[in-house]
Amino acid sequence: MTAQYVDATQPRTPHELRGIEEKPVMRIDIRRVLNGVVLRVEPEQEGEEPGQCVYQETEPDEIDAFAEFLRTVLDHYGPTTSRHSPKRIHVVVEPGDKYEPPDEGERTR
Repeated sequence: MTAQYVDATQPRTPHELRGIEEKPVMRIDIRRVLNGVVLRVEPEQEGEEPGQCVYQETEPDEIDAFAEFLRTVLDHYGPTTSRHSPKRIHVVVEPGDKYEPPDEGERTR
């Protein structure tokens, strides 16, 4: 079955919901703090304690730091995959497709 986006805030008729499978949802709360991020994962079963992961940024660049945070989330809460899996998630930082670095002779302010 292909994944579908369903806006849960909008009322739906049974006809519109036909074929959409309901599964337990992982609820994640991400809060930025001064030197990192606090990730709180709500339990899927009632009575369980929520999980919490405190991530301290070690990268000086905001983009690299956020990519490293996503890798941490993937390692702790993502699906288990390997290089031999048919599909896997890989977090990559790439330059912008329209980015042009300044000339070496040009001074930046």
